[in-house]
Amino acid sequence: MIRAFEKGFVLWLFFITALFFGFYNIASAQTFAEVSLGLSPKNPEPHETVTVSLGQVGVDTFGSNIRWYVDEIEQTNSRNERSIEIKVGNLGEASKVRVSVSQNNNIPLSSSITIRPTVVDIILESDTHIPYFYKGRSLPSSEANVRAIAVINDGTHSSPSSYTYRWRLEANSLFGGPVKSKYVAELEIPRFGNKRLSVEVTDSGGNMVASDFVILEAHPPELHFYEENPLRGLQEKAVGNNLYLLGEETTVSGEPYYMRSELDSLGTSFDWEIDGRSVPTNSDRSNVITLQRIGESGSSNIKLEVITKGNLPQFVRGAFKLLFN
Repeated sequence: MIRAFEKGFVLWLFFITALFFGFYNIASAQTFAEVSLGLSPKNPEPHETVTVSLGQVGVDTFGSNIRWYVDEIEQTNSRNERSIEIKVGNLGEASKVRVSVSQNNNIPLSSSITIRPTVVDIILESDTHIPYFYKGRSLPSSEANVRAIAVINDGTHSSPSSYTYRWRLEANSLFGGPVKSKYVAELEIPRFGNKRLSVEVTDSGGNMVASDFVILEAHPPELHFYEENPLRGLQEKAVGNNLYLLGEETTVSGEPYYMRSELDSLGTSFDWEIDGRSVPTNSDRSNVITLQRIGESGSSNIKLEVITKGNLPQFVRGAFKLLFN
């Protein structure tokens, strides 16, 4: 009877020991099976050098054989290294990096990552005023409305609506967080100081594919003067500090830049001065003045002040000297 008890105890002990080592081996195999890869920088641009590395947790590489493959071509110079550096290709050109890790006689475990260089640009469109002939971009002034457009290019020609966008102004998340198809953000330029506007773009799988930022800066309005020629119309070359009157008279147009959109509505005043004296102008074109020669030679100081009549008035001043002889 005692022998039967001892035999049962031995079997029970064997069962517990086998069960323990079985669980240990399973846990070890599961730990070893978790091969993960990290990428730095996470969203590379075309022709950028990136580092692909084994994760810090999840796999014990002590005594392991590590082999790296780029587009299934083994990189022999990187054998048994925990990371590899590669230079990615053109915009949207995919590069596949794979790692194979084997330990003792275990079946090699592998993990791969596909790198596709992607670029997102933020384009700003402001509703501020510019002359009709100006070919450049309208810059935002203080408290002007601006549209920020995220233009993503990953070489796939996918619709911008297929991505999700997270906009941030400084550290504050806009629109309540990530919003699908929200590639346009409308906001107001801060009155004081510069603000950082950023966007992160993720694909349908939740992977961030690109990010970018711009500094929202309020540009002061500008005022430039242009001569009007009876035959050739408005000259597109601005008058400098001095304007030489060659004939008996000339017509000059004062053109404001980057003032808020209320400039185009009623109520904006254009106040001209000649040598400190206010002078009337044509009510239909109050930004235009005709200057005539007085005497054989001399000079006059011409000034213009433009003031809008919106809720928050803007103003800009400019001047030049008229010379004649």
